[in-house]
Amino acid sequence: MSDRFTNLIAGILLFFLFLIAVFSILNDTFITDEPPHIAAGYSYLTQKDMRLNPEHPPFLKDIAAFPLLFLDLNFPLQHPAWLQEDNPFWWHQFDLGGEFLYRSGNNPDQILILTRLPMILILILLGFYIFKWARELFGNKTALLALFLFSFSPTFLAHGRLVTTDVGAAAGVFIATYYFIKALKTPSKKNIILAGISFGLAELCKFSVILLIPFFAILALIWWLIKLGTWKSALKILILVFIIGYLLIWPVYQYHVWNYPPERQARDTEFLLGSTPFPFLRETLIWASTKPVLRPFAEYFLGLALVFQRATGGNTTYFLGEVSAAGWKNYFPTVYLIKEPLTFHILTLIALLYAAFL
Repeated sequence: MSDRFTNLIAGILLFFLFLIAVFSILNDTFITDEPPHIAAGYSYLTQKDMRLNPEHPPFLKDIAAFPLLFLDLNFPLQHPAWLQEDNPFWWHQFDLGGEFLYRSGNNPDQILILTRLPMILILILLGFYIFKWARELFGNKTALLALFLFSFSPTFLAHGRLVTTDVGAAAGVFIATYYFIKALKTPSKKNIILAGISFGLAELCKFSVILLIPFFAILALIWWLIKLGTWKSALKILILVFIIGYLLIWPVYQYHVWNYPPERQARDTEFLLGSTPFPFLRETLIWASTKPVLRPFAEYFLGLALVFQRATGGNTTYFLGEVSAAGWKNYFPTVYLIKEPLTFHILTLIALLYAAFL
């Protein structure tokens, strides 16, 4: 199969993916998480203040809200959910999201379409990198098969059009891993910088992406153990990628706390981490919130701490006739088997058998 024909088929698949995603958002409505994400993103870009939704990094919310800058929108700066004169309760973001979309004279249907379009472009970008990496590893036919399965995956079609962090984080992890392995293979200055930038952007998508740190460390270790490179080279690349990534995080968060009063940031940090099992961390972040150079990292690590605090406290969930905040060991395997198409499971089984016996 020629490269030209392969590119044509890949382009058609990505185009159909784009069309399916775009037409699915017409006459649609917001899901629960979208109003706070959209209001938060718009407030970040226009107010340079990250008092809303600190439990998620700002990058994807910024991207979603960017088209709104070209509209003449009313933002409820005098609403109690923005002023937060009492404490930054978690429901303020939902109250303000509803106020911004439905009670401030703005057009919610227009906002829905404009904020979801950037998310769809991220979905397309992920599809492109799936095709690109599969092609480099296994050739044209395998790359088209991978892209075909991705383009018609119900999971990605359903979530890739929403102003949430899941698919954006998946794209960040995938692209960062692609460039990190590329840097291990060919440790040029360009590849290391690209790996560092993609790692930093991935970390700015979702806090659970912090797992890339041990994941990359394991990849570097495996790379050395199978003698594809020296341990010094692998360690150097790993450290440089992490440094570049976190150097990128600082200016992004600096923009987002530019107009966020230090005393409010410290107050919000103290309140939000009130139930943290790590009081020393809370006190450190409160202290850092008042230091100009450290404030961006204080806000970043506040969000990360909120994720761990929430995970420690548990999330009340219904699953197979039970309600619990402790979780179930079989939750994710069961959900994975149910949500993914039967055809995908059959192909996965065939691939495993092929890899094991052929």
